[in-house]
Amino acid sequence: MTGETNEPPVSADPALDPDNPFPLGESPYHVKGGIYLGTRLYFEREVPGGFEALLAALPEPLRGFISQPFMPVGWYDALGIPPLVRAEAAVAGKSVRNYLRERAAFQARQDISGVYRLLLKLTSPDAVAVRLPRLTTQILDFGTLEVRQPGPGVVTALFAGHPAMLWEWYSNAFKVYCESALTQAGARELQLAMPAPTPEPAREGLPMISFAITAFWSR
Repeated sequence: MTGETNEPPVSADPALDPDNPFPLGESPYHVKGGIYLGTRLYFEREVPGGFEALLAALPEPLRGFISQPFMPVGWYDALGIPPLVRAEAAVAGKSVRNYLRERAAFQARQDISGVYRLLLKLTSPDAVAVRLPRLTTQILDFGTLEVRQPGPGVVTALFAGHPAMLWEWYSNAFKVYCESALTQAGARELQLAMPAPTPEPAREGLPMISFAITAFWSR
């Protein structure tokens, strides 16, 4: 009997996620190098043993990937994030969820007080909430974005065309960035809603999703 099966795609490298059909460094989904540089800085400042402790715990090809000379505005494979996050959490002695939130908070502090401060122009929660989702177009070279503002004190960002394997990273990092930026901008009684993602058709064997995040606050 012949026909298609429901088996997941086989990873091109056993050190990576089983849903990733691409060799590390060769996927068409990229993130700015500042994300990986932020990992190095986090480990140097926040984790005993520093970045060397992380390198010692990583198998190849992850060790070689994170060791490469990253340029802050250069483009690098985004699908290296999930397997690296799991290893990073283990070395930091935290659950993946807690590590992601702490790592995202660390990155947000660096970004919001530094390179993205002028872009955000922290003048009001409404202005920041509209601008903030567009930062993803600065650090990711894939996906689509629609921002809706149905009224004062509420903004929804709709994302589509994103690899499903990045969902755990998105769902933590985006919430932390919203909390950090909107709180600094003066939002009160802030609430964030981020429902489970919606599956999209796979691309080149890679599961894809769309999702939304809505921020509500009082003025």
